[in-house]
Amino acid sequence: MLRAAMSANLVIAAAAVSVVASTALLADRPVPMGASVAAFTSAFAVYNFDRLADKTVNDGSSSPQRAALLRRFRAAVVAAVWVACLVMFGVAISAGFVGALWVLAFPLGGLLYVVPLFAGKRLKDIPYLKSLYVPVCWCTFVGQAASLGSIEFGAELAVFTAFFFLRAFASAAVGDIRDVEADRAAGVQTLIVALGRDRGAHLIAAVHAASISVLVVAASLSLVPAGTTALAIPAMFGYACFCRIAARPERSEFSHDLYDFEVVAYAPMLWLMLP
Repeated sequence: MLRAAMSANLVIAAAAVSVVASTALLADRPVPMGASVAAFTSAFAVYNFDRLADKTVNDGSSSPQRAALLRRFRAAVVAAVWVACLVMFGVAISAGFVGALWVLAFPLGGLLYVVPLFAGKRLKDIPYLKSLYVPVCWCTFVGQAASLGSIEFGAELAVFTAFFFLRAFASAAVGDIRDVEADRAAGVQTLIVALGRDRGAHLIAAVHAASISVLVVAASLSLVPAGTTALAIPAMFGYACFCRIAARPERSEFSHDLYDFEVVAYAPMLWLMLP
């Protein structure tokens, strides 16, 4: 059941909810239910749509169990994506103009990333774009939570956004570490393909260290509560998954799926540690 939940992108959707909840917890405000529902449905729809729409030659080669699940339950996944989109649009309609923009930011960003826009090319095909585009899209969940939860964007959220951007950057790059051989063979130009696996792994390790340094420095300057540094615990779990993936990229599907639990743990950790 756990593998099915990971393969169906339910864990990724839960991670999006965790970002929304973490935003509210850091601001000492109630978690906005509308933003949580929109985050779950939009992440679920975008990531499953990406898998449904991907027709590249190496599709499914790096995550065969996920590809097999999609083939077996394709009709059910398509139906679930439609339901998720309807729920998400319902939240957007009820959120007002500005709130709707934030609700739709992630799904529109995901859609624009995978559909052909010009001469059959996708944003996904632009060299090195993924490294920045994906983290920026994920950071929109912070703005979504702030907008729908009437949360003021202060120092705490600025630090969390910087920390989370670095974490999302590392996570996207870890996927490229796993896929580097297939990407190189298919002519896909990612940052890790350009750097090579070894130098790419050094970059990811440096980003991991930088993200934790952001928390420690911010806490020492009283920009965030001291309990915020507890986010380093799930971050270290993510680092352990990265080390496993870098050591055995050819057998890393399960480790890569486990990586998503890092973000899922953010909200529970903050709920436990913040006053």
